[in-house]
Amino acid sequence: MYQVKASESIDTGSGTLGSRLSYAAGDPLLNAKRARNAPTPEMLDAYYTLMLILTGDLNSNIFGPFLNKTDDDTGIITGWLNNGSSSVQDRGIWGVGDGFIESCTFNATELSQLSLALDYFRADLVDRNFQQFANVSDATIDLRVFPEWQGKEVASLYGMRNVCTWTNDVLQPSTPLLTSVTAQYEKKGTPVNGYYSGVFKDWDPSFPWKSLVDGWDITHLTSRNDINTVGRSTYFYKVFTNVWAKIWTVAGTPIVPLDVQSFDDGSLVNFMNVAGNPMYANAKAKIRFGSPKREKVQVVVYDVGGRLIRTLADHEFAPGTHEVVWDGLDNGGRKVARGVYFTQVKFATGYKGESKLTVLQ
Repeated sequence: MYQVKASESIDTGSGTLGSRLSYAAGDPLLNAKRARNAPTPEMLDAYYTLMLILTGDLNSNIFGPFLNKTDDDTGIITGWLNNGSSSVQDRGIWGVGDGFIESCTFNATELSQLSLALDYFRADLVDRNFQQFANVSDATIDLRVFPEWQGKEVASLYGMRNVCTWTNDVLQPSTPLLTSVTAQYEKKGTPVNGYYSGVFKDWDPSFPWKSLVDGWDITHLTSRNDINTVGRSTYFYKVFTNVWAKIWTVAGTPIVPLDVQSFDDGSLVNFMNVAGNPMYANAKAKIRFGSPKREKVQVVVYDVGGRLIRTLADHEFAPGTHEVVWDGLDNGGRKVARGVYFTQVKFATGYKGESKLTVLQ
């Protein structure tokens, strides 16, 4: 333990991070400090199968060790990855942020940080700023997500915000071993290969973990042309179901409606909303939904007790968006009472979407 005055310093004898450290007056320095409010390496090995790390715009000081600041972050993470099973997939790590790889390469202060990027995420930094590097100043560009690393056949297009103060990273694989380029930035209408935004490293018995890194902040991802942000939910849901579900089961349906039109494989249909809610006297509610393929769809209304009130549709619908109207009557032609009801859209392939509807008539 040291007790150092504000004007004093300690010569550490280290040449890697700088040779001198200063401390506030009266602050003690304890050897082997460790925060106990975070998972220990033993807890990670026992309970954790996936790490999702969102760093936002932060481009330095993300993973330690940093002297007198953090524990050996890189050592804890790489140790956990190396302890994965060689027979089943039980380790995955996903980093999202426009400074994630930049911090561990361009701004690295330790070899372990560089190793985390190059050897574990298998990703290297090409440039810290796509806008300047590609000379594309459009406020929104396309993000083309390649299909093969997700086991699909058709690429998907999303929107990527490209504001000058947001420096989306351009990445590349550090080695071809087990790696795939996941996506690339494109100026709308003029796609050019090479401006890669993500790198995926697949599981292997000798390297028992999966890793994925995206070189953009989560708030930069949007729907194509930035018409809304449902593309963001679509992307994350698809990666969870196509990639991380091989490690553990992904259950449930998204709480945010996803953009049906962007779905290339017809694997999901979860686009539903209700207009005219609450429903006033003599008004009508409009249940809107979409499907990427021809399919039988049932649209019903039921009350809070689960009793069927009205069947609005029960037949095949063509691909596209549709609207079914409810006039507030039950199956017997009687007006329903004031209260809370639920509309349900159920597809033959199994997807079921529900929405609450308040009737005030």
